[in-house]
Amino acid sequence: MAQDKGEVIFEKDPDSIRYPASMTKILTVLLGIMFVDDLQETITVSETAVNIPEDSSTMHLKVGEEIRFIDVLYGTMLVSANDGANVIAEVVSGDVDRFVTMMNETAASLGCQNTHFVNPHGLHDDDHYTC
Repeated sequence: MAQDKGEVIFEKDPDSIRYPASMTKILTVLLGIMFVDDLQETITVSETAVNIPEDSSTMHLKVGEEIRFIDVLYGTMLVSANDGANVIAEVVSGDVDRFVTMMNETAASLGCQNTHFVNPHGLHDDDHYTC
């Protein structure tokens, strides 16, 4: 059988660049679950976490707001919250840049070749892609 040999059975435009958009948040939330020991912990929303474009999806988090981490995870997935994704990034790794490095390392370790993240939420950037 082909699956036993690792052969590709079907593919369509396998080398085309695609922009994962909010599907990016799946990896963001996964890393939050994997690397935060106490999902019930209360965290404080930073100013940088809510620094997102005005027209983007949001949980309407406010600077200084205290919220349980688990609620940020839920909100990020349920309303595709870009501010929530930033909060997850900061809680997991201290800042978004370090988190993005972690995302790229995790994707590579899972066999995702030709995938590159530049943010935890998936807002468009030409360098944020998968193929």
